[in-house]
Amino acid sequence: MNKLFALLAAMVVCCLAPVAHAQSADPGPPSPRQVELAHQVLVVTGMRQTYEKMFQMMVDQFAASANTGSSAESTRVAAALKGAMDDVVKKMVPRMMDISADLYARNFSEQELTDLLTFYNSPSGKSMLAKTPLIMQQAQAAIFPMIPDMQHEMAEDFCDRLSCTPPMRSALMARMPGAHSGK
Repeated sequence: MNKLFALLAAMVVCCLAPVAHAQSADPGPPSPRQVELAHQVLVVTGMRQTYEKMFQMMVDQFAASANTGSSAESTRVAAALKGAMDDVVKKMVPRMMDISADLYARNFSEQELTDLLTFYNSPSGKSMLAKTPLIMQQAQAAIFPMIPDMQHEMAEDFCDRLSCTPPMRSALMARMPGAHSGK
């Protein structure tokens, strides 16, 4: 589960990096029609279900970490935590949908939102939406094996930049997944 979260985080960072470099000019408040269309885009793309699944994975992981033993008390605490988190998630998802719709509406014109809806409701758009989860699984399977090498390369570069001593470099590399000797 932690590996999945690490991969998802890495994918989010990679996907959002270009956004961080985009111009951040605020186009002003969106029209009510833009917000309405943005909500429709989020619905047709399954964003609510995506948020719910994402939070459910987090809730399950937190609840499992809270259930540290087989005692009745540990089970009771884990169940209470899961219940509290489930309740909060139920309240948060609609708010997240509203925030997301506002962001879409601020960044896409009415025409662009209409075009997106047309596409996602077309056979090609529906096919894309149906196939995206499988593509993401395939991407995860293809990309995940690269992560240890990427971590090692970053650690090597880090040590090069800091002029690590051989013992420092060895100690850093020993902590890396699938540890192998560096330079």
